Amino acid sequence: MDWTDRHCRVFHRLLTRRARLYTEMLTTGEFLHGHRQRLPGFGAVQHPVAPPPGGSDPRHPPAPAQIVERSGHAATPGTHYVEGALHFCLARGHKLLCKADAAKLPFSDSYFDIATALDVIEHLDDDLVALRELYRVMKPGGILIVSVPAYRFPWTYWDDILGHRRRYTTRMLGKVAEQAGFKVRKLTYSNMLILVPAALVRVGKSLLLRNAARSGNPRQPE
Repeated sequence: MDWTDRHCRVFHRLLTRRARLYTEMLTTGEFLHGHRQRLPGFGAVQHPVAPPPGGSDPRHPPAPAQIVERSGHAATPGTHYVEGALHFCLARGHKLLCKADAAKLPFSDSYFDIATALDVIEHLDDDLVALRELYRVMKPGGILIVSVPAYRFPWTYWDDILGHRRRYTTRMLGKVAEQAGFKVRKLTYSNMLILVPAALVRVGKSLLLRNAARSGNPRQPE
């Protein structure tokens, strides 16, 4: 089930008081131009709830999320620096989005209980600045989940195409996270079974491209 109505939430609270329930969508247009008194209210028996604010214009500021926060409810916004990526996400059904710089997030201090930065900081010139900004918007005791590409040796043309600035070891990631103020709870590698085959394929393709370029018959990366 993607969302609940008030009748469903009351029933769910008979089963558990701890689960956070997604409510009806609260749209950006209704917040900015409509009558807010018509927006659904949430009685104490329904909490904790997470009303997902939405909208169709990624240029809108995260005002709906901030309004929801001030009302005592949870919000789950997403950010990206590239407008084209935001439009892609909107087309896939993700609604609460805003354009943001990782070094200057448009959220107040201690805003999030949990946040993710999945394959983000390896693209940034200064990962420490971004992690410090993430630390600023995290509530005390909050959780940040980070994923990054591992190890330098698999670096190929594909990293250049993706705009990677670096690849990490667990030691590197743990060090920069602690410098930003975080306490590292768990640090591990994933997808290790495919690491060596994937690295061999990437290195092999790089060698083929290099040889083709030397022979005067350059090929496009595949």
